[in-house]
Amino acid sequence: MAQADFEQTWVPRVGEKAARRLHRGDSMLLWLPVMFFVVTVALGALNGAQATSTFIFALVTLAVWIVTFAVWLRSRILLTRDMSEYLGTKVSWIQLPRMSPRSYDRWCLRRGIKPPGLSQERIPVEERVPGDDPDEELEIPDGATAAETA
Repeated sequence: MAQADFEQTWVPRVGEKAARRLHRGDSMLLWLPVMFFVVTVALGALNGAQATSTFIFALVTLAVWIVTFAVWLRSRILLTRDMSEYLGTKVSWIQLPRMSPRSYDRWCLRRGIKPPGLSQERIPVEERVPGDDPDEELEIPDGATAAETA
């Protein structure tokens, strides 16, 4: 997703600060497969090396992965802090939905959260997630409903 499209999609939903954090955190995760490939190639090259050097390389690799995961987790925690500030309600990192516009809009709807920058519309029945009651009217208590996403 291009930066302009990303901002157009996420800034109204989570706010500018949280959208920047979301973009950085998701971009960081894109490097994990690249790291996996580099490690695989390096381990193949070390295949004939002494067991000690292979073991040390494996420990360093594990440490890099743990640090990367910790940094990503920290970015999620900071993301929820910025989202809480923007939405005016406490959001925990463990509560975050998969960050696609459709699942995020449903997540907001189920919690009665109305993002300030997002116009509220009805979610069509055919776009509801499995488990939603098709007869249930998905409305926020004040009568507004979640935004329809493309």
